[in-house]
Amino acid sequence: MLWEAAKGALMNTDRWSALINVFGWIFFLVAAPSLLYQTMTSSGGIWVSWAIIYATVLLAFWPIQTVYHLMVDKKIEAELLRRVDRGSMLFLMAAIFSPCVARFATEPLATATIILLWLGAIGGMIALITIKNLSRKLAPIVGFSLGLIGIIVLAINAANISQAGLVELIVGAVFFLAGGLVYVMKKPDPSPQVFGFHEVFHSLLSIGIVFLHFLVMQALI
Repeated sequence: MLWEAAKGALMNTDRWSALINVFGWIFFLVAAPSLLYQTMTSSGGIWVSWAIIYATVLLAFWPIQTVYHLMVDKKIEAELLRRVDRGSMLFLMAAIFSPCVARFATEPLATATIILLWLGAIGGMIALITIKNLSRKLAPIVGFSLGLIGIIVLAINAANISQAGLVELIVGAVFFLAGGLVYVMKKPDPSPQVFGFHEVFHSLLSIGIVFLHFLVMQALI
């Protein structure tokens, strides 16, 4: 699968999207188990549970994205996978921001935010899978709304985050929001047949996720 993504990377947009997600997959194949181990040996308790949830979602997100784009490239019908692909973004947002909010935000805001994040993720995925004629705009709208909620709550509690954590949050949020803006505006679209706006979106989002991963590390360890 990695070879299939790599050998045709310069040919069309879906293979580029698959390749970008392969890079994210490789990073988290190392980063997620490492984080889980460090959390188990240093923090323990509820933080191990959050680390397991985070690692599970991240290790599922990248292959889902990769496989979907490879199937689209090969003109394989994958309607259910397309819906799961969209819904995985919702779980990504909940998994990233929940441990950060749990660590850095004050109560009752922290608990309320975490409940909202997971209700949005689970409800959105159920709607995507069960409702046939659902607007394609639902998943990105809900996904970026969940991300914005997490960013705003953490910004409100910025005093509880270290300087390094704030840099990670700000940089991650900038790339995340820039990716959302590209997705909505469909610009820039440098080469629509090779590397278009969707690939720019994936690139920005992936960079944002990596920076936010280091914030999650601070929350869990």
